[in-house]
Amino acid sequence: MSEIDYYKLIFLDIDGVLNSSGTTDLVENTFSLSKLNLLQDLVLSLGEKTIIVVISDRRLYKAERDTIDKVFNEYKFAYTYLSIKRTHSSRSKEIDEFLSQIKNLQYRFVIVDDIDHDYSKNNNLNSNFCKMGISGLTKEECKKIKELLG
Repeated sequence: MSEIDYYKLIFLDIDGVLNSSGTTDLVENTFSLSKLNLLQDLVLSLGEKTIIVVISDRRLYKAERDTIDKVFNEYKFAYTYLSIKRTHSSRSKEIDEFLSQIKNLQYRFVIVDDIDHDYSKNNNLNSNFCKMGISGLTKEECKKIKELLG
C-alpha cells in the first residue's frame, strides 16, 4: 500500500521567526536572509505540496503584503494568507476556521510562531504548534517542523 500524498501546511508568523532581535542581514527591512534560506531549504526538503500560510499581522496591511509577495515570489514559495482581514479575536480561531474550510483535503500542518496565540489551549492545534525561541527559525527548529509534518 502506498503512502498518502498529502499537503504540508506551514502556518507561518514572520516577526520572531524570519527575523529576530539583532538581525543584521535584512531583506526588505523585514526578513533575515539566513532565515529565508533556512525556510527555502525546509520547503524544498518537504516537497512540492508544501504551502506556507502567512499568519503574521503583517498580512493585514497592503504595503506589508506587497513586501511579502515580492520576497516569497522571489524564493518561489507556494503561499497564501490566512486572511487579509482579522476574522476572529485570536489567530487560533482563525486557523481553526481556515482548516474547517479545507477539511476535504488530505493535509498535515504545523504552526510556526514565536508567541502562543492560544494554540496550546486549542485541542485541534496544540500538538502542531512549534514555538520559536529567541533566535527565530534555526536548523534545529526546521528539524522539528519536518518531524511534525512527517
